Amino acid sequence: MNASPRLGLGVPVAGLGFSALTLFALVGPPWPPSGDAAAAIWQAHVADQSNRLWLLGAAFAMAVAGILFLSFMSGLGERGLLARRDWLAAFGNGCGVVFVVCIIAASSAWVSIPAGVQISGEPVPSGDLIRFFNDLGQAFIAFPAPLCAGGFVVALAADAKRSSALPRWLVRSGLVVGIGQLAGILFFPLLLFPIWTALVSVVLLRSESSGRRASAHQALTAP
Repeated sequence: MNASPRLGLGVPVAGLGFSALTLFALVGPPWPPSGDAAAAIWQAHVADQSNRLWLLGAAFAMAVAGILFLSFMSGLGERGLLARRDWLAAFGNGCGVVFVVCIIAASSAWVSIPAGVQISGEPVPSGDLIRFFNDLGQAFIAFPAPLCAGGFVVALAADAKRSSALPRWLVRSGLVVGIGQLAGILFFPLLLFPIWTALVSVVLLRSESSGRRASAHQALTAP
């Protein structure tokens, strides 16, 4: 009797954990120099130990966030979301998996040189090489990641609309957030994805708490 509520509680907790860690990884570390900055400035950015530690922490947070998102996504099926064997569920789950691949690939590109310097004791390479790996990570974040995030949100919102599994305001805002990911190259719209996921998690968490209270009340009032 107690296993099911705990299992259901893990779904929104995973969603909240993903949201918090993703926001930290995207906006927490110090911003890199501008793309047209001199190579010496890029080299100095990685030579700073505090910057390297921030990037290492962000990469670890992004990896854990990816695992939590996969757990969140798979747990949605237990709530009747993206659980049907149709094209919408296949599209949404596929977009979610590719999104996780993109964010982990981006963080790996960003952390590869700082990790080599901090952990392996390698010399700080040229600024041009550092800029190249930063641009490589940006390529994943600027295009495929927001597109896949938008595809997942639109699929989830559309599925929730036909099943009434989520409040109407959350479905409508999801459609707006999902379509907004098309402008993901501007970076800001991508931040809306973990925020919307956190809202979904809070709604699911409140629904789980209400269900547990209702079950407890029925158990107490049952003859």
